[in-house]
Amino acid sequence: MKQTLAETAEIARSEEEYWQKAVKQVLPEVWESRQRSLADLGGLPLALRRRVVRAATESIGLRLEFRHVEEVLGLGSATAKSAMLPYGWVVMKTRDGLQFGRATVAANSDYAYFLAVPGMVHVPEAGSRFEATIVPGGLVPGYNPDHVLNPALLQKVLTVRNWRPGDRFWPAHSKSPKKIKELLQERKLGTPERKLWPVVVSGEEIVWVRGFPSPARLRAPEDAKQGLLIQEHSKA
Repeated sequence: MKQTLAETAEIARSEEEYWQKAVKQVLPEVWESRQRSLADLGGLPLALRRRVVRAATESIGLRLEFRHVEEVLGLGSATAKSAMLPYGWVVMKTRDGLQFGRATVAANSDYAYFLAVPGMVHVPEAGSRFEATIVPGGLVPGYNPDHVLNPALLQKVLTVRNWRPGDRFWPAHSKSPKKIKELLQERKLGTPERKLWPVVVSGEEIVWVRGFPSPARLRAPEDAKQGLLIQEHSKA
């Protein structure tokens, strides 16, 4: 058994070395870092294309998940001309290949950013940064229990985005879920501010909305060893 594991590890190391050399050889031929431009990769094997996309985007500080790499590669054969990427980046299909750049956000545009647990992310559209912190469980002085969530019920990576039509949320101390549109209308917010109002999503469920207590069922129990605190901080 040990010998089999050792042999498997050796094969993996050898294959990784092979792919690293292949990427190092191909990348300068297809990637223009100053222009953030990636040439057509259609002639390369799929495994190499994936690694080249990862290497290219990592060189500009952008780490992509597998699904984002597939979206980038899919632009070559899709009718779509662009795709949104994490942290405010966008990739656009051009005549010569793919062009990466920062998204230009209008006042009525949607946004979405990944928030690791624990971690922090800047959200320029909301004018603030969001932080997910693991805190001691139970009734901890200084923390509103309505805002301390049970990390066991949430994913390891959350999404901060603006609310979308049809989104629903069940604030603690309320009788039933309501449409976020209705919750915000009750606060008499202006249209631009209401449109960009931030929420935090775990999977498909909205677990946090600015200015509202999180759902009661997601609260960390009093005997929990840990809790998850989601906080919004102003830029200042």
